[in-house]
Amino acid sequence: MDMENGVTTLDTELLVFGSVFAVANRLQRVLDAAMPEVTAKQWWLLATLSQFDEPPTLSELSKAADTSHQNTRQILDKLARKGFVTLVPDGADRRVSRVATTEKLDEWGRATEGQARDFMAQLYAGFTRKELIALGNGLMRLHDTLGHMTKEKE
Repeated sequence: MDMENGVTTLDTELLVFGSVFAVANRLQRVLDAAMPEVTAKQWWLLATLSQFDEPPTLSELSKAADTSHQNTRQILDKLARKGFVTLVPDGADRRVSRVATTEKLDEWGRATEGQARDFMAQLYAGFTRKELIALGNGLMRLHDTLGHMTKEKE
């Protein structure tokens, strides 16, 4: 389907619904090809990890990334094999793992900083600041609605 022409031929709600999946899939493919050594999902988890002041627990990281504990663990295991993170037992509760970054990740971040910045600039080049804010607000509202729908089911 041609997404540009779909706006006039599809129901708006169905178009938005389908576009969320189409954009996510395309973003993953493009980002997978753009960043060396990591996948889009690994990059997202590393970006989320970078927002913590102290090494988070696996549960804290999965909650912040809004993904399952199992999915977070699988991604972290791959990142650990690459030497980007380590899982260390928590000092207070040995059953809990904390996620720590490594010097290799810091080096990789410095080496790819320009690529990441260029990727983000290209991604949003067609948007005005006002459009980008509106898009962000809309996506956050959709995210919150899905959260409420999940809580209602529990």
